[in-house]
Amino acid sequence: MLSELKIVHADIKPDNILIAYNPERRVIEDLKLIDFGSAFSFEQPSNIQASTPEYLAPEVLEYLENRAQNTQTNGTNSENLCKQQQSWSYDVWSLGALLLEVMTGFPLWLSMKGRV
Repeated sequence: MLSELKIVHADIKPDNILIAYNPERRVIEDLKLIDFGSAFSFEQPSNIQASTPEYLAPEVLEYLENRAQNTQTNGTNSENLCKQQQSWSYDVWSLGALLLEVMTGFPLWLSMKGRV
């Protein structure tokens, strides 16, 4: 639904997902995505901001790093970043990182700590 509205949540992580689980029936009865503080309109991406880096796609991390260093090289502004992706792809990376963490018990970037 967010993709249809061209809204990017931009901070999908375990802390921002609420799950109502019924242990008797062994089913998830409800799932809610919360904390839209980092969300932005994909059609007006000028307000992309840093959220939880462990769940951000590499190209978004690169964009944020370049912006933090006040460098403007070809392809690093928010409009060019969004031209390279679909509106849903920004959050799909985060969802994939989240699912990997759920399945393995380890965050995707855990192995990168101390190397950067």
